[in-house]
Amino acid sequence: MSEPQEQPKPVITDQQAKRLSAPIGGMILSVLVCALAFLPIWLLNAFPKESTYERNINVTAAAEQAAGVAGFDPLAPELPEGWNSNYARWTGGGADGVAHWEVGYVTPDEEFLSIAQTADANPTWLAQQTKQAPAVGERKVAGHNWQIRHQPEVDRSLVLELKDSTIVISGTAPDKEFDVLATAATGFLKSEPAVK
Repeated sequence: MSEPQEQPKPVITDQQAKRLSAPIGGMILSVLVCALAFLPIWLLNAFPKESTYERNINVTAAAEQAAGVAGFDPLAPELPEGWNSNYARWTGGGADGVAHWEVGYVTPDEEFLSIAQTADANPTWLAQQTKQAPAVGERKVAGHNWQIRHQPEVDRSLVLELKDSTIVISGTAPDKEFDVLATAATGFLKSEPAVK
């Protein structure tokens, strides 16, 4: 058996030895200098405010603009105080080929509900709008039987064919807020003259 070889001792320079034996105060001082250099950058960043994220789109104006190409009355329901619209847009036929009107709402309970409406609904479009949720029943809201589409861990949806369009309301809100939006949507369609 061979004898273990003696390991060479590390050799360090005088400057390395000086840094190794430097007091902790130097390290603290360098960290403070770095923090002071970063502080102006951090202070110049805008701090988010809660109101920054609140949008209230004029749904009526957007619906009037979309009405010319839609071929139906785009929904612009009047909702109670506390409801805010965060988008309203006409979406031309995408991959599914179905052009539709979309509106998103933040409810008074800070939940989200959206409306999708089209005159050209097909099974593919409905599946996409309801996130592939199966039909699980019906619920009567404002005198209309809405089809319920739901599966666990996915937004719920209410679907209704009324006048010349199909309406899909989807989101995370409780039933009472679904009912408010569904009632306002059907009330809007009853009060609006049909688009020619």
